[in-house]
Amino acid sequence: MLVVRVESNIAVPSDMDSVRVVVSHAGKQLQNLPFPLASGIHKLPLEVGLLSTSGGGSDVAITVSGLHGTSSLVSQDAVTGFIKGKSLVLDMYLAAECEAFDCQDPNKTCTQGQRCIEKTRAAVTLPDFDPHGAPGPDAGTGAAGAPADAGTEVAMDAAGNAGAGGAAGAGGQGVDAAAGGVAGADAATDATNDAVIEAAPEVPACVPKTEDCFNGMDDDCDGMPDCADPDCTPSAVCVPRPSGDVGASVAGAGAPCPPGFAMSATYGSTPQPGGSACTGCQCTSGGRVTGCTSNLTTYTSDADCAAGTNGRAAASITLAYTACTTPDTNTPYVFGAQLSAWQVATTPCVAAGTPVKPTPSFATSTTFCKASRVSDVGKTGCAAGFVCMPKPATGGACVLLADASACPAATKTGQVVYAGLTDTRTCAACSCTLSGASCDALTLQMGSDYSCGVDMADIKGGQRNCTTKQPASGVYTPGYALVGTPNNGTCTPSSSVSGGAVTPTGGHSLCCLP
Repeated sequence: MLVVRVESNIAVPSDMDSVRVVVSHAGKQLQNLPFPLASGIHKLPLEVGLLSTSGGGSDVAITVSGLHGTSSLVSQDAVTGFIKGKSLVLDMYLAAECEAFDCQDPNKTCTQGQRCIEKTRAAVTLPDFDPHGAPGPDAGTGAAGAPADAGTEVAMDAAGNAGAGGAAGAGGQGVDAAAGGVAGADAATDATNDAVIEAAPEVPACVPKTEDCFNGMDDDCDGMPDCADPDCTPSAVCVPRPSGDVGASVAGAGAPCPPGFAMSATYGSTPQPGGSACTGCQCTSGGRVTGCTSNLTTYTSDADCAAGTNGRAAASITLAYTACTTPDTNTPYVFGAQLSAWQVATTPCVAAGTPVKPTPSFATSTTFCKASRVSDVGKTGCAAGFVCMPKPATGGACVLLADASACPAATKTGQVVYAGLTDTRTCAACSCTLSGASCDALTLQMGSDYSCGVDMADIKGGQRNCTTKQPASGVYTPGYALVGTPNNGTCTPSSSVSGGAVTPTGGHSLCCLP
């Protein structure tokens, strides 16, 4: 038998007017027992007895709640079991200081002094129940010395009241849920009654079945649950989880997850700005050559032409010189000529469009695949702070922390991965740059005798030509003509990144087992 003893420091009945005991096993509720305190029928400390027809049983979940009306004030949880042939006491305390208090650990429950204790209490650690101690407030009453009738059923009714029967003298002590009126004249009578009186449906002993490695239970009854069971060694592993989620880390964005895992998100590391040039700009017009201008200088002797001295400013050459022209009739004989570098006139480039800054990215991407099943409640078979999860077929077994804090000691050195990027950069206004516009393809041909019929010399922009075909006396009053076509230029649009920065956001430490 298991006796649940309930005590509290909450005022009864002004603040707490009832207690409820709920018993569950393997996720199934077996008992939901109310005990009203306002009427005086039940008082604290309250003792509630539970029996198992097999005499044994493990992983029995017991929740004791204190209520005021229909509102729950505080509760305490325990997971324990039965030991065949023994009557044990499970002490539960409803502490006023535990109201609205959360232990922040699913494996712990609040008790007196606002302390958090483990929910799991091994049956072997529970004290024995003494049926011959001082009667509790809910002890059954009967004729002193008269043994209880072993054939009389004293199972609790829906209100939690004990049935017929009597306590034996001063040494008998009834128990509300199972043993009220069960104590007899001696210990043998008590044992007989324990064997036939059941207040609750049987809490089954362990029935061996195939071990499920991720349900927090010892399914095959070998005393080794989940990750602690050798049956689970090939497929399960303990991973520390101080926060966040456990799963597999697979390289690459959107990489396929191994069986038993589902893609949670893609994370990145080492932000890349994507370059310094913005896109989206165009040049709608411009770059056409509209004018070519150069100064023509002539020389009246071979020596002057060779030295480039004593030149005469003969004319300003423009595109109008495509027709033969004699600009200098005052210099009858010419021994050479020179053109200055061409001055090029073009139509302006016109910029348009809206600049778009480059898209930043991560140099490395990682897909985190969250484990579909995790044993993190009950008997995980792992050390405190660890959970039992499937071994991934690909990728490492990892914990993705809720933030960028330090990795647990059991993992190898992790890395901080990020969920996204913030880009505060801007783009300069669109502009256009002209290139390639030139008059260098033009050649000024020197004729003679007021004409251009005979090509006496070819002169390029920025060059001097003294190697002429003129006679020793020089070329007589030459005419000049431009040949060739200017090269139009190209307008190239541009915009560059200006100010701001690319910053990673949503950092998480990704910590994997070695």
